[in-house]
Amino acid sequence: MSTLTPEAEEQIMALRDMTRRTGVLHEIQALNLSNWAKLAIPQMDYKKFTIEFPNTTVEFAFKGDPAHEPKNMAARYRALLVAVQWLLGADWRVRVKHGAKIVFKGDPAKKVV
Repeated sequence: MSTLTPEAEEQIMALRDMTRRTGVLHEIQALNLSNWAKLAIPQMDYKKFTIEFPNTTVEFAFKGDPAHEPKNMAARYRALLVAVQWLLGADWRVRVKHGAKIVFKGDPAKKVV
């Protein structure tokens, strides 16, 4: 997935370890999560993301009606899960909400729904 230099990969791994130990995101991790959500689902109005630690879950919140999503949303949600796990670790989950409705739950221990 990555075309980063070995030094950059090492920094990502160090940040991942810091997050695992402290539950705190570095500014660059937070920026990536926010940007990835906007790129994955550009049709919806992105609100925010939150992390649940130690549950290792990232929840992305959007405004709007999920009925207006394009047909390929399952693939976009899975790509978002893969990106989050690359950044934070394979044990992280992703939840996507449109308003109060959960439209995606990606759990590393289960099949992605």
